[in-house]
Amino acid sequence: MLRFLLVLPLLVVLISPSKAEDRRPLKELLTDLGSETRSVRQTAQRALEFGSDLPSHPLHPVRFHPKVWERLELLRDEAKPLLPEILALMDHEGTDVVASALHVVTMMGSDARPAIPKLNKLLADHREDGIIAISAGRALLTVLPENQPVTPLIIAAFEKSPARRTWDRELQEAGDANPNRGSESPNGAFFGINFCAEMLWTNLLAAGRTRVEVPALAQVVSTSSSLSAKLVAIGVLAGLGTEAEAALPVLYKQLQDPNELVRLSAAVASVLIERNPDNIAILAKKLSRNEEERTDLQVGAREVLKEGNQLDVAIIESMKESVEFGVTACLGMLKHGRNFHQRKALAYLAKLGPAAKSAVPALNERLSHPDEEIRRLVAETLRRIKEAKGGRK
Repeated sequence: MLRFLLVLPLLVVLISPSKAEDRRPLKELLTDLGSETRSVRQTAQRALEFGSDLPSHPLHPVRFHPKVWERLELLRDEAKPLLPEILALMDHEGTDVVASALHVVTMMGSDARPAIPKLNKLLADHREDGIIAISAGRALLTVLPENQPVTPLIIAAFEKSPARRTWDRELQEAGDANPNRGSESPNGAFFGINFCAEMLWTNLLAAGRTRVEVPALAQVVSTSSSLSAKLVAIGVLAGLGTEAEAALPVLYKQLQDPNELVRLSAAVASVLIERNPDNIAILAKKLSRNEEERTDLQVGAREVLKEGNQLDVAIIESMKESVEFGVTACLGMLKHGRNFHQRKALAYLAKLGPAAKSAVPALNERLSHPDEEIRRLVAETLRRIKEAKGGRK
């Protein structure tokens, strides 16, 4: 079933419109977005939902397929001269209008850098359960330069939010009531923290922002006085997986934290970053003198590792349903993606093995890539593709 859900959007992309004349001009949609008539605004908002037909997994290579990229470039070309109108809509009193304008900014990427001051301001807009702040943060992920971390801005805004204060208070009250069972937090706080963490790490992965964000996240884990902020940062590091390896020393220190929630969260994050089932028992021994807590970790950690592996397998299997399409998408990922995306594309091609032989010419061109790690991965991928079917897998 999971594989079917990943394959279906590939077919949607193949039959989706890719020419500008297949939809109304962006200028008209922006005008309607600012209309006083609700139905007109809503029609424009639906038309501006670029990417809603793509797989939900942030690292599915179909997001970089030439057909998808063509649509994105058409939108960017159309949006560039309309940036003043888009900036004006970001000041609209309607949160739905602002969110749609921010979605266009997100699609524009670096072309929307004049919007950065307004995006920073909107990070502090907590109307409608923070939908504006969330949309502004998502836009910053694509607009800011690749080497400039966004996490410090987002965490700073989160620490000033009403939600953070509420969750910290609820967690404190729960801890005061039963200090030995800190993980039994109120459902609202626990759900909110996990929601924030998952939203942030999925968007970081989609934007290709991984290692550059790790130092700031580790700093939050080490020094923040807010329990909610610390737990969100740990959750994001867990979601980044092996890309967050530099944060492991900080997470190991949290295994001795007096709060059980922090201890367990740090242990699970460490497991997801190490990706080594053999280390789970070692982490459990470091975690706590509480046997029940160690058992909970070992059972839960193996389950989350299994789920993560299933997603990777599902992506590869979905590409095998149409190898040519999958290889083309991976090559688009190599061409247009940031370094993290390129590393993932190479991993996918390596797992496809000899079936990805059509990628060899493009890979040969990347043997001189300026990044040493990518050059090494390219060579390894070429070796895996050229292996005989009966050779080592």
